[in-house]
Amino acid sequence: MRNFVTPLGFLIILMGGLVMGRTEGIERRAYELWEAEGKPDGMAAKHWCRARKEVDGVPEANAEMIESANTEGHSSSAATP
Repeated sequence: MRNFVTPLGFLIILMGGLVMGRTEGIERRAYELWEAEGKPDGMAAKHWCRARKEVDGVPEANAEMIESANTEGHSSSAATP
């Protein structure tokens, strides 16, 4: 009996590898940004979003819209009673 991968199986394996490679690239770039800014606390989300945009090659105009959409509702100010 021969082992083989169907075309769909191959595509699933390939996409899984691409997603892992992308995530690792984003993680590495976010770490570089964090180090370059002096390792500040509380900036992980900002660094991750910026790294994701760089890795994905998002044009600057779209990047600003994505960042504002990602930060809406995530402010660090205390809720008003």
